[in-house]
Amino acid sequence: MNIDKMYEFGRIWGEIKYFNPYIHINNVNWNKAFTECYSKIKNCNESDFLKIIDTKLLSKLNDPLVRIESPKRNEINCKFENSYKFSSESVIILKLNDWANDNVDSLIKKAIEDRQTAKGLILDLRNLSEEKEKQIHSKLEDLKLLRYFCSKVQKRTSDLIMEYEGFPNERSPEDITFYKSYFKIQNKPLISIFAKSVDVPIIIIVGKGDPLSSSILDLRNNNKCKIISVNDSYANISDSVIASIKTKFGAITYSVKIPIFENSKKPTYSDFIIEEKNEEKIIEFALKQIIEFPNFSNQTEIVDITNVIQMDTDFNENSFPDEAERVMAVTKLYTIIKYFFPHKEFMQCNWDKIFKIFLLKAIGCANRNDYINLIKEMSAFIKDSHVFLWHTREKAIRKIPITAIYLENKMIISEITNEEFQTLNNIEIGDEIIELNGKSIEKLIEEQRKYISASREITLLRELMRILLIGEINKSFSFKLLSSTGTNKTISGKYGEFAISDNFRKKSAVSIKELTETILYVNLYTLSTDDTQELDTKLTKFKNVIFDMRGYPSYPEMLTLLRQLCHKETFDWGKDKIPIISYNPVTKDNNFFIFKTLISESKASPKFYNKIVVLVNDETQSYAEAISEALRVNSDAILIGSNTAGANGDVSFMSLPGNLDLMFSVMVVLIGDGTSMQKVGLYPDIEVNPTIDGIRAGRDELLEKAIVYFNK
Repeated sequence: MNIDKMYEFGRIWGEIKYFNPYIHINNVNWNKAFTECYSKIKNCNESDFLKIIDTKLLSKLNDPLVRIESPKRNEINCKFENSYKFSSESVIILKLNDWANDNVDSLIKKAIEDRQTAKGLILDLRNLSEEKEKQIHSKLEDLKLLRYFCSKVQKRTSDLIMEYEGFPNERSPEDITFYKSYFKIQNKPLISIFAKSVDVPIIIIVGKGDPLSSSILDLRNNNKCKIISVNDSYANISDSVIASIKTKFGAITYSVKIPIFENSKKPTYSDFIIEEKNEEKIIEFALKQIIEFPNFSNQTEIVDITNVIQMDTDFNENSFPDEAERVMAVTKLYTIIKYFFPHKEFMQCNWDKIFKIFLLKAIGCANRNDYINLIKEMSAFIKDSHVFLWHTREKAIRKIPITAIYLENKMIISEITNEEFQTLNNIEIGDEIIELNGKSIEKLIEEQRKYISASREITLLRELMRILLIGEINKSFSFKLLSSTGTNKTISGKYGEFAISDNFRKKSAVSIKELTETILYVNLYTLSTDDTQELDTKLTKFKNVIFDMRGYPSYPEMLTLLRQLCHKETFDWGKDKIPIISYNPVTKDNNFFIFKTLISESKASPKFYNKIVVLVNDETQSYAEAISEALRVNSDAILIGSNTAGANGDVSFMSLPGNLDLMFSVMVVLIGDGTSMQKVGLYPDIEVNPTIDGIRAGRDELLEKAIVYFNK
């Protein structure tokens, strides 16, 4: 199979999907277009690639500016006898397609001089080479020819573009609080008027592939200019409103900006289309339009454009998508990360090469499990600990009733969540798991790490310690232990046989503890609304507070609490950067957006003036990292523990075929020194790591260090 064809097909489909306005204006089902075109592209010869792209894919857009390798326009090497003519009808006929004549400047200036007695202007811009067309439009702009012939032009042509703030949530499309997609109308300043301008009809004659300058569009917008296309169904517009995709098989161009004329939201670039080769008859037709100009009425269709762009919210919900849908899923993942992911500098891979590899893998998937692993494996290259694949399962999963951490290159049991399971199997906290379901832990880590997207190596190992203990309900498991005394034992059972016990839940639910007469312990990841009154009372009583942030917080009044703990008049929640993505997808550095910086400051509500220590580790991620940094910045807190996860900021979801939703980071969060928190995390002020001996002894070494810190 020719992977280059699939790669280029994916690039074209993906880029146009998010930057071509006509998909949404014309309600094109672009996903369906992909699946319908897929087999034709897969089986075609290279020589037919662009033809199929044009007729089976791009034709569905109804975009008048789509070009497949725009035809080369030949220069006119013969000298026209009448490059400039003042007709018997007092109409100036100016042909600027005669590059054998070196007097273009003087011809334009002559037209300007004769304007006071002219009743109209016909400007013929056909048959320019690509290089010369830029020169001619530059001269028209510099000498301001068209402005001398229009004394009432005031409004510039507005541009309609697709713009995104982050990537909109396709899993919950109604949630557009931060991340949204919309059409944006770019208004331009009014045009100044020349005191000596005349107000006469203007006709522009263009041919196939000839461009229109912004001045022509402005005249068209103010109903002072009409466009005749000769032997073509449309006229092109200036390069500022099109994008080009250069492929191995040739280039294509498409609209990224649409000029919005005053009487329409759907532009028609050509007012008249004629099929004619006789030059005299073409000029004759143009002269007729000058005479009848006052009676001209533009019948352009007015189309209502909703402000919000509709994102993907549904697919063919086959449990196992077919080949075309799987390839589309890989293509969409590639495209969204390429254009919308704000942390590409941390990926450390050639994303285009990864795309090619996974196109082949998508074709080879044999079942749904293969497909899910395909998406997990590809998304692992993103290196973002926020990445998580939501999907329905054919069978429920359950966890062995233990918790393990990776410590000193070993998988160590740190919690046992069911006392009956512990007693039955004589398991102790601190025991080492050396083998699981017949494979060594080292082997399992090596096999499974490719499916984990992680900002840092320690967070990858953290996730693996969870995943390795999960299996399908009622399915058998076995693992081998090495106890603290050096004894080996094998434990067997079934997933789901033992649930988390009530005793463990009660023990874990305790959020507030008085450690000494002056030190209060608060577990922020188990704290609930029911604890608010007790917390308020004890924060007033205790001088020193240890906030445990080794988990994800769910306390609904967290921001209120942080403001009350603030030692300053202004509460600083930090700086966030949201990428603004618009129509410019062709850049050298693969960075397609600018950032909007949000500075989150508000009035503090100082109520408590405690000395604070925050316990952090690799479980401190996202919102937990934001809270920890806020306590350090606003309340002079000391962080004790190890480096945090390095994945902070809001997330969004992309929807993929097969009822999959992939979560990923869409915001850049800055820490106090102005650098990104992504992949770096927060460094503790006092570094403490747990030890196997400490776990076996039942010690919390981070908590012990915090107590020592306060006692000093």
